[in-house]
Amino acid sequence: MIRKARKNVLWLVGILCVAALVLALSPAGVLAQDTDKDGLDNTLEEGGGFYLSQGLELWGSEGGFVSTDPNVPDLFVIVRLANPTNLDSDRIEEYFQFITKPVADGGLGFKVWVLKETSPDPDVLPNRHITAGSDQMAVLLVESLNTGGSSQGISQYGTIMTEGKGSATLFSQRVVDAIDSACAGNTGECKDVSGATYLASDLKFRHLSWVMAHEVMHVLYELDNSLRKVEGHHITRGTYVMEPAVVYTEKKGKVTYYIPDDFSSTAQNNWLFY
Repeated sequence: MIRKARKNVLWLVGILCVAALVLALSPAGVLAQDTDKDGLDNTLEEGGGFYLSQGLELWGSEGGFVSTDPNVPDLFVIVRLANPTNLDSDRIEEYFQFITKPVADGGLGFKVWVLKETSPDPDVLPNRHITAGSDQMAVLLVESLNTGGSSQGISQYGTIMTEGKGSATLFSQRVVDAIDSACAGNTGECKDVSGATYLASDLKFRHLSWVMAHEVMHVLYELDNSLRKVEGHHITRGTYVMEPAVVYTEKKGKVTYYIPDDFSSTAQNNWLFY
C-alpha cells in the first residue's frame, strides 16, 4: 500500500545547501558536567533555574525564568508566527508532540521550551543564545503563508551553532491547502492512520506537527553518510519523521494519510544542541 501510495506524495522540504557542522556526538564533544548533553551545564540546571537572554520570553507568559532538569535534554525553539496564523497559538507546545514523546515510544524525549521574541522584527535574526554562560542556542522556527511552491518546509541542516543561521520555515498555508485539496469531496472519510480526522481538524494539526518536528530536527541533525539519502538529507528506511514526504492513499472514496511520528534510532542518538 505504501509503495502504491508514493504517487500521492506531499513533498516537504527544500533544504538550503549550507556549510554544516559535524553532529556526531563523542565523549570528547560532551561537556564534562552535562549529563543530558543539551549544552546546559549541570551546575546551571541544578542551581534553581536561570533567566533567558534579553529579548526572549517563554511562550504564553511575560517572564523569562526557566527551571530545567539535568537529566532531560532541553530544546529551546523561538517561534515566529505569521499574521494571520494557521497555528493554534494556545497549543503551540503541543505541536512538538513527536519531539517530546519518550524515546521508548519512538520520540526524542526532549523537553521543548517554546520562546517568543519581546520585540519581533522579521528583518532581524534574534539572539539565539539561551542564557549567559551556556553553550546552547535556540532554533528559530518561522511560519510563512507563502503558497508559491510545493515544499511544506525548509531548513538549514546542521546549523544549530552557526551564527546567523539555525532557522527553519514552516509553509503552513501549503500544508492546509494540500490537505483541503486531498480531502475535497471525502471530508467524512479523510483521516490519518492514527485516527486523526479532517472534520475534527486534528489531521491538519498532526500534519503541521510533523513538518515542525522534521524541520527543527534538520537544524539539530545531519544524516550520517552511511545512510541512504534522497534530496535534502532524508532517511528512506521504514516510516520515520525524517522521511522526505507524507504519503496518503485514495480508495473507494476514502483518503488515508500515513503521517509518521517516530524517529529512527540513528536520529535519536545523533542530535546536537551546541
